[in-house]
Amino acid sequence: METQRKMPWTSADALCLFDFSTDDFQDAKLTTFFKYWQERCRGRTMPAREDLDPTEIPPAILPYVCLFEVVPGPRFRVKLAGTEAVAQSGVAATGHFVDSVPGGEGVQERMSQAVQRKQPYYCRTRLTWSLYDFKSYETVMCPLSGPVPDEVGYLVNVTVFSLS
Repeated sequence: METQRKMPWTSADALCLFDFSTDDFQDAKLTTFFKYWQERCRGRTMPAREDLDPTEIPPAILPYVCLFEVVPGPRFRVKLAGTEAVAQSGVAATGHFVDSVPGGEGVQERMSQAVQRKQPYYCRTRLTWSLYDFKSYETVMCPLSGPVPDEVGYLVNVTVFSLS
């Protein structure tokens, strides 16, 4: 049943899932990236950050990739924001914390759940954390281990935007 797959904060405007498949994705960029992430797991819960090689990520996807560092709290510092993610959202957040972006509370909550569960999530929702709130987006957010194996040290995502 669909409601069992939804996260607790799913509303009429959002579909956010931990239990998802690539069939849920509307954009092929998410499918390509998620399959790349899965290949890097190599039987583990998640790959390590160093398992991801930007030269192996298709050039058409790289501008949509963002990398977040998990710091105690947890809080999430934007380490890298792809050029297309910045252009489409209107938010140049590199170096900033997700919880410092107005409207970023929902994103912060989803990211915290991903760290707690050590598992990726998929979300399709309206853009509430930008002046471009006439847009919606879909994203797949994936955990990466950091210096401590099997502990989430980073999150990486691909986000694609569209007009609502």
